[in-house]
Amino acid sequence: MQTIRQRMRVVCYSARAGLLGLLALLPLSSMAALERMDDAAMSDVSGAGIALGFENFRWLTKPTSYFEQMGTAPVGTTTFQRADMRWYGLSITAVPDGSTGNEGFHWDQSGSSFGTACTGTGLACPLGGVIPNFSPYDNPYVLRAFSPSGYSYDGTLLNADPDSPDKTVYEYVAPTNQPYYNFAFMGEIEAGRTAPNEYLNAQNMSSGVTGDVGDFLKSQTLIQGNAAGSIFRLFQHTQPGNETFAIMYHSDLRGDFRFSAAQDSRAASDVVGVPVIFDEQEGLHFKNVEAFIALGQPFYQALTLDAVPSQDGNFIMELPFLRDPAQSPYVALNNAQKHFYSYAVDEDVVHGSYVLDGTTYENGIAGFITARLAYLHNIGSPNVATYEQHVINQYGVTLYEGFANAQAWLDQYNTTMATHVGETGLLAVG
Repeated sequence: MQTIRQRMRVVCYSARAGLLGLLALLPLSSMAALERMDDAAMSDVSGAGIALGFENFRWLTKPTSYFEQMGTAPVGTTTFQRADMRWYGLSITAVPDGSTGNEGFHWDQSGSSFGTACTGTGLACPLGGVIPNFSPYDNPYVLRAFSPSGYSYDGTLLNADPDSPDKTVYEYVAPTNQPYYNFAFMGEIEAGRTAPNEYLNAQNMSSGVTGDVGDFLKSQTLIQGNAAGSIFRLFQHTQPGNETFAIMYHSDLRGDFRFSAAQDSRAASDVVGVPVIFDEQEGLHFKNVEAFIALGQPFYQALTLDAVPSQDGNFIMELPFLRDPAQSPYVALNNAQKHFYSYAVDEDVVHGSYVLDGTTYENGIAGFITARLAYLHNIGSPNVATYEQHVINQYGVTLYEGFANAQAWLDQYNTTMATHVGETGLLAVG
């Protein structure tokens, strides 16, 4: 029996060696290096898009790595002070639940090890384990060219025939459903700094340096939820003379939020860039939040970006003022607000209809007309008067006060075209 086993072992070894040798002799053409796909190669691809699936996913950023926004001293007569902000350790992890592999840990990472283990779970803990089905193969993130129905700049229906679309947008679509996960980061803000940037704290200032550091606060932000259903779109307006690139982002964030600033005595510090442990209970807690944020859509108080007058590379971020109820609705500012926070025509104006699941619906276009007029006014288009007359003639309507001859009000009101491109988002190059 011993001899038979030895012979069988020799046969198995010989068979394995022969198989490996055969594999080594096979053609290697199928193992060629990956090649970059160019536009020509992509144009030959037919399908629904590029699917990105992530299972057992975790994104961890070192808690000493950061994004930074540096301020400058304000000019003119003002009570505002300079402020610098930093965001550390941007991470996406599983919601810590205390189970093996998902105990959770704090920010105070040391070397290659994780930070101090959390004693609590949920919103008590900023960082967790891997997310098993962040975006599974059958419900992934999708990057695609898409042709949704909408309107052209002249009010005609676009992409009415899905088999023969007119225009296309590029979009990045989140899964329709996701498990809750942890989105967390640590923040710093310093207000009132007058010393040069290279001196991060008072201890490293050399003699003769003028100025001082500012008031300092560290904080952490935790979001336990998901952004399933969110969508990011790139497109271009195709009206002759107004071929403007645009971005639309619909963030459909939901879940529980916590903002906290109290530090734990086990690892507390007010030194710039030093990770700390935050108290596991303190802070502002917001439960069951549904935060739909539509950037690039009209009828919202949009964040405005603009260059500073000196054109030195700095920029301004601001929110437009809301209407002042203490003032007459006909003063310049409030007329501008009427322009941006109301429809340009009666909201019941329709153009054509469509059928969905056997039911016929009319196409309401008051929002489209409003967005188009606001956009043309904002860029100073020579087509404003032509389009206004087209709306009046085509639909038999009058423009609400605040839109007709609105340029004098707009000259006194700081806005950008990005505020009002959302409903013209179907005007894209195919």
